[in-house]
Amino acid sequence: MDVSPPAYLRWMLWGAVAFLALLVLAAHRAMQTKPAATQPGA
Repeated sequence: MDVSPPAYLRWMLWGAVAFLALLVLAAHRAMQTKPAATQPGA
């Protein structure tokens, strides 16, 4: 007997992976732009 997860679980997992990837990308961009924003004031 082979047990497989429901179909919606696969979509939820891929959605979570995509969400985490976007979160990491947004955090990376936010960290990159902060030093550039402080330069004109220096």
